[in-house]
Amino acid sequence: NAGLTRTLSRSHRETVTQATTIDIAPHPALTPWTSAKASVTSLAHFPTAVADRVVLTQGRWFYEVVVRAPAQVTDRCVVGWACKGFFGEYNAKPGRGVGDDDKSWGVSSLAGSLVHNGAEVAEGPRWDNQRMIVGCCLDFSGPDAAAVTVFVNAQGLPTVPIALPAGAHVFPAVSMGRGWTAEFNWGQQPFAVGPPPDYLPLHSWFIQEQARQEMQFQPSP
Repeated sequence: NAGLTRTLSRSHRETVTQATTIDIAPHPALTPWTSAKASVTSLAHFPTAVADRVVLTQGRWFYEVVVRAPAQVTDRCVVGWACKGFFGEYNAKPGRGVGDDDKSWGVSSLAGSLVHNGAEVAEGPRWDNQRMIVGCCLDFSGPDAAAVTVFVNAQGLPTVPIALPAGAHVFPAVSMGRGWTAEFNWGQQPFAVGPPPDYLPLHSWFIQEQARQEMQFQPSP
């Protein structure tokens, strides 16, 4: 299975019946994933998965991930956001993914820091447990500008402003070493920690998108 349950589908019937998850698809040519419900598990060195059906261009959004490390950690996990033009490389040494280019931002298990373009841009707590809860916030301040805040086990990292390419949209993304598992909660169920005030769960974006698609399916009078 290349991704999670498809929700933003081509038919009205599918859109209505698949109302609780948002697709997570492997980055092109980065296929070594297994998926079950709203989770992905890495079966290889450092593949990347993206919620490529999510199109965020304004507002304040939040999603949460429960990350589980393998018994023997040999590589890192990076959770966060990406925009159009983001890359992910499989079988590179070291592998490159979220936070390694100028179009993605993510918190890394290596040092607990927020990384962007291959550099640490905000310090955070080390990931000392095999099970960590990561909350990802995105706040649009203008058409091509936003800010990212990440929470690790309820501890917030400093907010980092980001510049976006003109007309670019943002979507969730994760890169993980072999054996890591990420369970995504878009807000279709209670959050373990929850978003800051005035942030909407990503599931609300899906509901809005579903309503927009339903309008497109309405027959002409």
